[in-house]
Amino acid sequence: MRLPMIFPLAFLALAACSGGGSTASPAPETHTISGVYTIANTICPDLAGSTLSYLPGLTITVKDGQGAVLGTGKLSTEGVTTANPAACDLRYTIPNVPKAASYTIDSGAAGSVTYTYDELKGVNWQADLKIGN
Repeated sequence: MRLPMIFPLAFLALAACSGGGSTASPAPETHTISGVYTIANTICPDLAGSTLSYLPGLTITVKDGQGAVLGTGKLSTEGVTTANPAACDLRYTIPNVPKAASYTIDSGAAGSVTYTYDELKGVNWQADLKIGN
């Protein structure tokens, strides 16, 4: 009666020793790109009644060198600073941006800026944009 139990136990022992390691590949490299969108010659409280009232909530897009969208974020008044009375700073964050040779951060309204991977890495993934003088 003990003989039939040997085969299942032997099978389990072989399965445990077979390595059965995970074949999952490591997660791809991603980064969070954030920045400050500065609007020169504007006072933040004045945004609500101005032609710039569309800016909070404006989509910021990051694209690779071929124009493929890698991620998007929105301008936010959260954490807006008023340290400079001649400008308004809005913030944005774009999480989980995959590794690429270059990145174009595009606001639509103020155009875009392009960075290489090394340039963005060198500034800790902080890409600032500016409208005006």
